[in-house]
Amino acid sequence: MITAAKRARRSVTCDWLHVRLNDSRLPTVTLGDPLATSDEGIAEILADIEQE
Repeated sequence: MITAAKRARRSVTCDWLHVRLNDSRLPTVTLGDPLATSDEGIAEILADIEQE
């Protein structure tokens, strides 16, 4: 997600528990398991990045 945001020149904020696409209407995603390899909220952020 971070790589996709950088490629699209989108501002992103993230830490071990939260991810946010700063210029998006989507809410901050709270990660239940920071080591998980997939998350529905992250999938929504990726879709938002790809729409641009």
